[in-house]
Amino acid sequence: MALNQSKAKRLMTNFIGASASVAVVTAVASVTIAIEARFINVNVFENQAFYELEVIENIIVEGSGSLPSSELEPTEPATVQLRVENQWDNYVIALTYGINQGTIEPLRSNQSYTLSIELEDTLGWRTLDTYTFSTRPRTNAIITSINETTSPLSTFTSFEAKVITQDGFTPAERWEIDLVYGTYVDNQTLSVGEQTLIWDNLSHQNASMQLQIFATINGERKLITEVNQLTTPFLDATIDLHFTNPETLSIRPSLNNGTQNGQFKIEWIDAEQTIESFDLTEAGLTIENLVAQELYQLRWIFITSDGRNFVALERDIIPLPQPYFVLNLQPLINGMKVELTIDRIPALVNLYLSIGLFDQETAIPFTRVDENDAISFYELVLETAIPLGSSLALTLVQASPYDYPITFYSFNFQGGISQ
Repeated sequence: MALNQSKAKRLMTNFIGASASVAVVTAVASVTIAIEARFINVNVFENQAFYELEVIENIIVEGSGSLPSSELEPTEPATVQLRVENQWDNYVIALTYGINQGTIEPLRSNQSYTLSIELEDTLGWRTLDTYTFSTRPRTNAIITSINETTSPLSTFTSFEAKVITQDGFTPAERWEIDLVYGTYVDNQTLSVGEQTLIWDNLSHQNASMQLQIFATINGERKLITEVNQLTTPFLDATIDLHFTNPETLSIRPSLNNGTQNGQFKIEWIDAEQTIESFDLTEAGLTIENLVAQELYQLRWIFITSDGRNFVALERDIIPLPQPYFVLNLQPLINGMKVELTIDRIPALVNLYLSIGLFDQETAIPFTRVDENDAISFYELVLETAIPLGSSLALTLVQASPYDYPITFYSFNFQGGISQ
């Protein structure tokens, strides 16, 4: 019985090795590696051709039992190349396993060419597939590239497409291109030859995009080529980053549309570049025991239902050292005065007192009244007394890019004038 796997030599040998390490057998299996290749598409113009082809590595394991140790060692990929030849030209282009795409240019006009995918073996070069074409004038068009500029959280997106058009023996009266992206539809006139088209600041949608190139010849509009492409998904979502204390980061997402049709992850990278991956659900995530002034990196990743990965957010995180402070609460006839003396915090943009009671929370900003090189003095005045049992928290926010709230002190208020 034979087991076939393609394009995964290293993965296959590791799997076999793991199986052999737990099996007690006397039979010996064997491995045969076969390379296949095929042309997927060749698009020919008068002076150039665009090719797409696939090189596949098949690993065939026959028999049962453990493999010889020599079979478990990864081997170098076989040498595969694309030969371009006619009566004047003969040269090769190196290929790799998987999908290969490229351009062959310059080509001679009105000439026949043969493309051959060749594999090097013990007896020389063996041909796996061939394609023959001529560079005669023909009505043709190709979309050589489509680039999208956006991010999953952006409300706008842009597309750039590069196209080539070519007239045949009968010139087209009109060349044009149609774009369909969700609810957006556009039509533009093309000229003959190479050109770049840009659609800028389009409303970001959860939709694929389609480009079609038409030529009107003898009054008839003909579809010459089309491309359908998946696009970057739009996430109407945010995440809230909040240090609940100087060593603990809380991460909570807020989803506002159907983005639940994918999966969220957090990649956390420490100062030693060790990467940890966590699932991120609506319940949130907490990362603890962070070291003050260490540089961490956070990546918020969205994985679509079809397995595409997108980085929705990437930012540096630097925990702040616990600041030294003195907090005074002074009762007034109609309220309370709160005074805070604290170490001077670099790039501080906000400092506030949060008061929580019965699942409701109010954030009240401090006003800076004085400072020197080392210490800052803040105060705020409340119009009502703080109810006993309220939860109080002191939170600061620094300037971007470290503009996440950091709660450096929290307690349950039971009266008193200083903390």
